Amino acid sequence: MVCSQCNRDGIITNGICAACTYANIRQSRAMDAHDLVARLSYGQVLEHKNLKNSDGTPQRFKITSLKTWKKDRMRVRIGLKRGLYQNESIDSMAEFFQHFNLTESK
Repeated sequence: MVCSQCNRDGIITNGICAACTYANIRQSRAMDAHDLVARLSYGQVLEHKNLKNSDGTPQRFKITSLKTWKKDRMRVRIGLKRGLYQNESIDSMAEFFQHFNLTESK
């Protein structure tokens, strides 16, 4: 059988060879991380999904730093600040999507 993307002969699953499948997975993951960092900016406010203030509103965190790596496009570090002294950092995409919502305010 022949791969529908690269036209190579070999073991084909769902019309695509293993090399093209791996390349597609890496490219889609990299695009996800790149898209997230492109949507974020310094000073943007994130609302926590679980932590609430005493009046029931979600706690707000301000983005203080964004760091990405050239060699590992899935790696990202987002620095956050809440209040005067509380500083946090998020080191994984899964943790970001699990705990935070994006807001429109800046």
